[in-house]
Amino acid sequence: MTVTKSTPLQVRLATAKDIDGMVDVFFRSFTVPFFRTLFPPTPATREWLTGTFREMMQHDRDPRFLVVEDVENGRMAAFAKWVPPGTRHTHWLSFKDFPGFDVPLCDLFFDGMHQNREELMGDRPHWFLELLATAEDYQGKGAGSKLLRYGLDRADEAGVEAYVDASLEGLPIYQRYGWIVRNSLTMPAPHDYTLNFCVRPRRAGPGAEQIS
Repeated sequence: MTVTKSTPLQVRLATAKDIDGMVDVFFRSFTVPFFRTLFPPTPATREWLTGTFREMMQHDRDPRFLVVEDVENGRMAAFAKWVPPGTRHTHWLSFKDFPGFDVPLCDLFFDGMHQNREELMGDRPHWFLELLATAEDYQGKGAGSKLLRYGLDRADEAGVEAYVDASLEGLPIYQRYGWIVRNSLTMPAPHDYTLNFCVRPRRAGPGAEQIS
């Protein structure tokens, strides 16, 4: 079936039953060579992602995992994880316990993200978009925007900032929603991939949409 901008999409909170589908969407979303090196599509990486999502759902403080479903066929089109204000630590499993990862590259990637969030946001309250993944065949069809609006509406309602680690591919849409690049990290050769650390200033806005 051809996916178009008129394809009906529905947002809902995710549950543990969605984890396998979320892992599938993750691999269908991050397909550029850098992310294929960072997260190779292997059984070990799938096991790491599955364990990480389960750990986050069970032990993070108030995790907001959301999924977007195609109403016509029930397929998962996208998912995201928003972290509410007040949460400093989230439960990523150590990739060092799983074979096949480029450990120095993963250290640089994850440490860079953590350090930049700490330096740029400090103790200021903010909504943090920790992860957003949209399957390739649903990109540009509005699925990602639905997930963005969930956290941004809540940030606006509370009058707080929003933060995101933006990939090169995702940066244009984040900028359209008001995020501003405050710092960046370029991976060493041969990767030469730049990650952008973005802050969206606080603003007043409409009341948040309720999702049950």
